[in-house]
Amino acid sequence: MDKQLELTRFQTISQQMLGLAKAGDWDKIPALESERKQMMHAFFETADLQKKLLPEESEQVAALIKEVLHINDNISKLAEQGKQHLSQELQGMKKRQNVHSAYLQNR
Repeated sequence: MDKQLELTRFQTISQQMLGLAKAGDWDKIPALESERKQMMHAFFETADLQKKLLPEESEQVAALIKEVLHINDNISKLAEQGKQHLSQELQGMKKRQNVHSAYLQNR
């Protein structure tokens, strides 16, 4: 596969993952992450990759890595926010359950 096409696909998958995270569709992210990880390993395992990349390609790879790291940071922040939100919802459900139980006991 063409190096530029591989990089574009890697970038696209990363952006899709961020879009899914923003939409709260966390179930689809692991499959994309697995695909992205395989692509990354295949790309960087190429023997003498540095010798095969032209200087402008090396700059593209570096820029893509920075972008993907930024995307990953955003996904992590969204995951943390989602985790906090779910924790608050769970606490609210427990409080409502306790109130309901107390009501049933005092009837």
